[in-house]
Amino acid sequence: MKILLSAFACEPHRGSEDGVGWHWATGLAALGHDVHVLTHPRGRRAIEHYMATLGSVANLQFHYLDAPFLTAASGKYKFGSPLAEFLLAGPAWQWLAYKRARTLHAVECFDVVHHITYGSVRQPSFMGKLGIPFLLGPIGGGERAPYRLRTDYSLRGWAWDVARDLQNFAIRHAPLMRHTFRMASVIYAKTEDSARLVPSKYRHKVKIGWEIGLEREAIAPINGVARSKHPQAPLKALFVGRLLHFKGADFAIRAVHNALLRNANVELTIVGRGRDKSRLVGLSRSLGIERRITWIDHLPQPALFRLYRRHDLLLFPSLHDSSGNVVLEAMGNGLPVVCVDLGGPGNLVNATSGIVVSTKGAGRDIVVSRLGQALSALENDGLREELGAGAHRYAQGLTWEAVIQNVYRSVPGLAQMPRILAGLSGVSCLTGV
Repeated sequence: MKILLSAFACEPHRGSEDGVGWHWATGLAALGHDVHVLTHPRGRRAIEHYMATLGSVANLQFHYLDAPFLTAASGKYKFGSPLAEFLLAGPAWQWLAYKRARTLHAVECFDVVHHITYGSVRQPSFMGKLGIPFLLGPIGGGERAPYRLRTDYSLRGWAWDVARDLQNFAIRHAPLMRHTFRMASVIYAKTEDSARLVPSKYRHKVKIGWEIGLEREAIAPINGVARSKHPQAPLKALFVGRLLHFKGADFAIRAVHNALLRNANVELTIVGRGRDKSRLVGLSRSLGIERRITWIDHLPQPALFRLYRRHDLLLFPSLHDSSGNVVLEAMGNGLPVVCVDLGGPGNLVNATSGIVVSTKGAGRDIVVSRLGQALSALENDGLREELGAGAHRYAQGLTWEAVIQNVYRSVPGLAQMPRILAGLSGVSCLTGV
């Protein structure tokens, strides 16, 4: 197929949305599709450097779209914050991207247009106006932290999540999002929580699918998975993520404290940085477990993968992540995962790959106690190795290739649809414009 991929965020060797855009672009091309990527130029230098190392890739082309009125001379957005970029710069760029897409489509006659980043239920796309099959997503952002688990939020954290709740409440009535859902041929949602935010009128179009995957090289060889520890050695738990109010690092710290009260021998390494770090360090001191915690601000991915292999489990009690790259990475390295039943991690992890702690009807102290109990249980070598092996097996089925094929395989006749329509009408590529 000839695919136009709308990827506002797209850059190699990056995580989050940038990594998603890049992996879908290169993954679709690797599967033999003719891929044109429409993206913002902030990733251009890295993209062109990487493409130069590959040599000529005839079926992958990048088209860069800047918006001078949105971008300062430094290349940063004039709006000045990630939230403002998302709410203001993002939709404005998407409209300009549609205008560019019309010009490209008139020449290239695309079979499919696919909006991949930003992958959010709150981010509109206008690509459905091209009049060809329009894939939206996978999109997320409909997940939320129960109020009873927000007790440790800072004032800023409370304000942020309440604003997010209000945005999600308004989605079903937001004109731009209703237009996006109406024009989409298929809507992929990362979780059931996000799927429920699509208005009921368009929910028949919704499928559940992941937007994240693993590179095959990121999956440890099977002989590097099983790991027993010395009976006197501590259980080494690892948390990886930004230190923000909803990521659950405070739950991880409290869980270690709870496990220690159960006479478990546990240590925690926290990899990440963010505005909540000083509050979290203070929490560890107030609980008297600061010597049990190692703090690492940032690691390049190769070093992070080596760190996974020096730990016994991933402790990631995030409250509303849509997916969870670190969960996949940890499982690919043979680590069982301890998480809560919220958002993407709660869907990624099952009884064969980790321990998912229920939050239903529970407040903070009960959830912390359940997390501490899970850590204590994983001191058992047999259980830990069994779950680690299960995690490793599961991760092998979630490569980028498998994730991308799952989305495109489940839309039968996608490549033929625009040509059939054009043949019936006898008009050009721009039938729907």
